[in-house]
Amino acid sequence: TDLPPGYVRQWTFWLYDGDVPVGYGKLRGKVTEKSRQLGGNLGYAIAGDQRGKGYGSILFKMLLDKSKELGIPYIFSTVEKCNPVSAKVHEKYGGKLVDENESRWYFSFEDL
Repeated sequence: TDLPPGYVRQWTFWLYDGDVPVGYGKLRGKVTEKSRQLGGNLGYAIAGDQRGKGYGSILFKMLLDKSKELGIPYIFSTVEKCNPVSAKVHEKYGGKLVDENESRWYFSFEDL
């Protein structure tokens, strides 16, 4: 609550399958200019040996739902172009491609 200027409140969540951690995600309370370029206010990762099992979709949906619960009005997320599977997950849950450069796609979720 008493963050220094320029800092943003952030929450970290872990996804488990039983007692096995399979991924984690982060939500930031708002988008800063720096986070707009390098990540946005929603990010997630799935352990390499757990990919291709649907955990990314599950975690991503849970993060979107949690953002509503936390009152985060706007989600902006970036995806590195070496990860087209994550881009598909973003599109699956309503992300709109709003920009891209040589290394990243930029997605907006305005209708949460």
